[in-house]
Amino acid sequence: MLWLLHTAYSVLDMAGEQIAARASLGATRGVRAAAPPDDPDAPAGVTLPATGERPGVLSKRVVFGFAAAVPVILGAYLGGPWFLLGTGLLGYLGLREFYALSDRPGARLVQPLGFMLGGALLLANGGRDLLWHSLVGGPGGDLSGVPGGDVLGVLLRPDGVGLFTQFAVAMAIILPLVALLFERRDPQGRLVGWALTLAGTLYIAWLLSHFQTLRLVGPPGGEGGRGWVFYVLAGTWSYDTGAYFVGRRFGRHRFMTWISPKKSWEGAAGGLVCCLLATLIARGPVPASVAPLAQLTGWAPLPIPLWHVPLLALAMSLVAQLGDLAESMIKRESGAKDASDLIPGHGGMLDRMDSLLFTVVLVYYYVRVVVLP
Repeated sequence: MLWLLHTAYSVLDMAGEQIAARASLGATRGVRAAAPPDDPDAPAGVTLPATGERPGVLSKRVVFGFAAAVPVILGAYLGGPWFLLGTGLLGYLGLREFYALSDRPGARLVQPLGFMLGGALLLANGGRDLLWHSLVGGPGGDLSGVPGGDVLGVLLRPDGVGLFTQFAVAMAIILPLVALLFERRDPQGRLVGWALTLAGTLYIAWLLSHFQTLRLVGPPGGEGGRGWVFYVLAGTWSYDTGAYFVGRRFGRHRFMTWISPKKSWEGAAGGLVCCLLATLIARGPVPASVAPLAQLTGWAPLPIPLWHVPLLALAMSLVAQLGDLAESMIKRESGAKDASDLIPGHGGMLDRMDSLLFTVVLVYYYVRVVVLP
């Protein structure tokens, strides 16, 4: 699987170069984060975008949003190495965009090492378990009958105490700092470069790896985590969709305009209602009309107590909004409107992942601490 990740990174390297170049070109041409005209903290040259959308933008968002969602849903359904490959590709694209946004004169980012450490974090936090369970079906199996099975067993066998995960996080902190010790050019910017390199690996790869650990919850080798992954996707996308359409139509009262001037309380309320509906559906019984489909896909109600539903939906909505605002802050700092133009009508991969990186952490620890203590 390490070879697969390396190959995927290599294949996408040329595309990543184009992403970084386009993000930089967009910033140079004045594609800036929107800010209200009366915002005293707005950087010079920032202007408000038009309130209406160009004809065809909405249809483009729907078409390309659906096209981008299909492989994500398919990978979550299949699990195992396919899910790891999917998180690896998403992590690469998101990290590439983050480094493109973070690159600035004088900052000594160690990007190649950041990509390697990001892959190590994904492999350490759930990735090894996904591979192991797909190969042997449970923690008690072995690879003695496979060529090189002893070595693979050492690398992939779940350790039970997370030593590999702890080691990967420690190396993500130490190695970029050590690498910059040998930077002989202008010493200024090394501390900033180290901080940004580390921030990228933790923000993208570490948070994204929680999808893998969430997919693994339940009995070893089972599919108990599949429904929870789908819930994260459905709840987050429901909030984003509701907030977008309600805010676009009824949004009047703005909040946090110094980060994103288009966010409104009306939109947030619409998103909350949609997320609440998604949570109710996730815990509800399977309708008889779709029972054959449920049996085929393994759809089953999630064990969410009824009184948890409004609290969980509220927490999901709040965290999803914070994730979106956090990425908006990063883009505003770099002067870019979108992380890239990878997905027409949506922006970059990071623009699509921002809320999910936060909500998956919430749901994972909710499941581990509350549902399956």
